[in-house]
Amino acid sequence: GNGKSTFAKLLAGDLKKMGGVFHRGKKLEIAYFAQHQMDILKPDQTVLEHIEPLTPHMSESQRRSRVAQMGLTTTKMLTLAKNLSGGERARLLLGLITFKGPGMMILDEPTNHLDIDSRDALVHALNEYKGAVLIISHDRHLIDATVDEIWIAENGEIRVLDDDMQGYETSILSKISGSERKKKGQNQAKKSGNRKKERQEAAARRAGLSPLRKEIRAAEKRVEELQKQLEKLEVTLGDESLYEGDPQKSKELLQQRAQLRGKLEEAENLWMEKSAQLEKQAD
Repeated sequence: GNGKSTFAKLLAGDLKKMGGVFHRGKKLEIAYFAQHQMDILKPDQTVLEHIEPLTPHMSESQRRSRVAQMGLTTTKMLTLAKNLSGGERARLLLGLITFKGPGMMILDEPTNHLDIDSRDALVHALNEYKGAVLIISHDRHLIDATVDEIWIAENGEIRVLDDDMQGYETSILSKISGSERKKKGQNQAKKSGNRKKERQEAAARRAGLSPLRKEIRAAEKRVEELQKQLEKLEVTLGDESLYEGDPQKSKELLQQRAQLRGKLEEAENLWMEKSAQLEKQAD
């Protein structure tokens, strides 16, 4: 009730200012995500049908690839929106509003209805996003893992918080005497400066790890692709008629299997190496 969502709608252009001065870049595109926007989704349309208007010149396979990038599996692409879970609808909506790569995202309570895996995926996506992000949230994990500056809406204004959420909550909940409050305030002022610096340093570390995370995801994708190819080849090699009808063909396929196994081992080693680097640098 302090105006957080109103402020977000004003920035997004959903509300017009009643007074004062508001400057916005002419070419700035802003994507606004809020839970009430779930109504935008059409219950009787599939996931693929939702992105068709945005991809008039794309092939079916290209559309499926874009849907996969939203975090929705191939089994969900032909699912009606009304049959998706709350988290799946949220991923679809978020994917639709950020489809054209906006310069700024405004997310109003984005983790509502998301499961743990989806929340973690959102954290990674936000940390790799190159534009500006404004998050309205009560999710402490999301705040601690993504932001480098905290704003507080209270008493009719929005101000920068020179502290972390734990310190802010402590200052609200604590009921102490005036002298103790003054002493605590002096100590808190010193600590808050350090906390703000720590948040900014943490944000810089996250940004520095972004290329490594991309390499890990690429390695994971490579492992998955090779595993699928190997599984498909194993099915073919399991057909006894192959060896009777075309011995040369079976020999070639056995050679392909050996090559795939070698490539898979290399990909898995690369994934483990990059994951170990990330774990070491994140400590």
